[in-house]
Amino acid sequence: AIVDGRDYTGTGIEDTVSHGTRVAGMIAAAHNDVDIKGIAPDVKIVPLKISNDGKLDSVLIDQAIRAAVDDFDCVVINLSFHVGEDKKNVKEAIDYAVEKGATVVAAAGNYEHTGNVDLNEEYMENSDTLVIHEDNSLFYPAAYNNVIGVGSVHHFYGFEERAERVSPFSKQNESVFIVAPGERVITTYPDNDLWFDYGTSVAAPLVSGAVALLKQANQKLTLEQIMDILAESATDDAKGDGYDTAYGHGILNVAAALELVLDENRAPSTVTYRVTAENEALSGAVTVANYTVGNIGSHTLGA
Repeated sequence: AIVDGRDYTGTGIEDTVSHGTRVAGMIAAAHNDVDIKGIAPDVKIVPLKISNDGKLDSVLIDQAIRAAVDDFDCVVINLSFHVGEDKKNVKEAIDYAVEKGATVVAAAGNYEHTGNVDLNEEYMENSDTLVIHEDNSLFYPAAYNNVIGVGSVHHFYGFEERAERVSPFSKQNESVFIVAPGERVITTYPDNDLWFDYGTSVAAPLVSGAVALLKQANQKLTLEQIMDILAESATDDAKGDGYDTAYGHGILNVAAALELVLDENRAPSTVTYRVTAENEALSGAVTVANYTVGNIGSHTLGA
């Protein structure tokens, strides 16, 4: 469900660039007869619009992050954008949100010189030649140590030999904590349409949705526990076990992460995986603040 959010741009809450709509769909699209299913369809989405043209203002980012926890009680904040500078006010806002109990997930960023590649069969056949990058500079907020930075891996139907390889546009540096599918992932689009999307902005909301499910299962989980669960449950990547800057701790594995939450050392013995209207005492038909995901930013895919 989408609740009334807030516009910080003065242009109205409508998503004029479609980016927020696409990100929200990957998190919470309803499970119905349409060809898309959000990873956590029972959460509430709070849209906080900080850009109308792809340009970012750290003041608006700061305000939106603080509002997410103070005014909307969000416990998961998805930031599908990046900036090249470490902004003090943004870092302080994230620190504030984390202190309030929120988990912040951000896109690790895309290499600009491959960001506009048409993802078609020709691209897939030559993708190995596009993996080498010269610029591994850090992007923020993914580079902050209390943010879960997300990179992208291939997710192509019909191209199984390329599956789960790190995407050529995905930043490869120490900001990558984990990777998730970020190529031709089908999602929602304005005017009741669908869209095949790509970018680390696509991968990040899949992790945000997974975190929302973990928080639904055990709302007492700390950021450290969530990061530990995601790292421990991640599927080994093409480079093998252990951390590396291309894949982080590995590929997101939602089922394995939820199984770890059932560990008696981390969660109660009885866990509800998905909160529904039938469980009013716990969720209020998912209207309680504890299961709210803030999707901050309506931003172009360049991020």
